[in-house]
Amino acid sequence: MKMEKIDFVTAENKGINIHLENGKTHFGKTVPEIAKLIKKYKISDNAYFGSSMDFASEYGYKNNNAAKVKFNKALKLSRKGAE
Repeated sequence: MKMEKIDFVTAENKGINIHLENGKTHFGKTVPEIAKLIKKYKISDNAYFGSSMDFASEYGYKNNNAAKVKFNKALKLSRKGAE
């Protein structure tokens, strides 16, 4: 059975929605929760950020860059020990 990968990422309610290629969505609020999702599902070669990641302040974040910062911290955490 093929594991569906992360297709796109959106900001919502101070958290991150991880959208898979099969249409399923998973939500993480904290950096460790998001890292766990990234580690489990992996990121597809064609993955992208939804526009909510550019306008994160409209989705509960303190500024527009905060969602990308949170996702990048989670991405870094998900790769710890993988090198």
